Amino acid sequence: FEKQKMLTALNKTAMKIPPFVAAVIIAHLLGHNQFIIDVLAVSFFFCRVLHGVFYIQEKGNLRSISYIL
Repeated sequence: FEKQKMLTALNKTAMKIPPFVAAVIIAHLLGHNQFIIDVLAVSFFFCRVLHGVFYIQEKGNLRSISYIL
């Protein structure tokens, strides 16, 4: 059961990666502030990791917050 939750969390994260990468590339090509792009990219990554951890631990409210961010 735990393995299934981990696989599901990984798949949910993997579905978010292509639009994230596209957004970062577009922001860079449009010449936006690189520092802001970097901060948002790291924040996104951190929230995805937290979302996976909270999903596996069945922490619904924290998972929802990390997903929204």
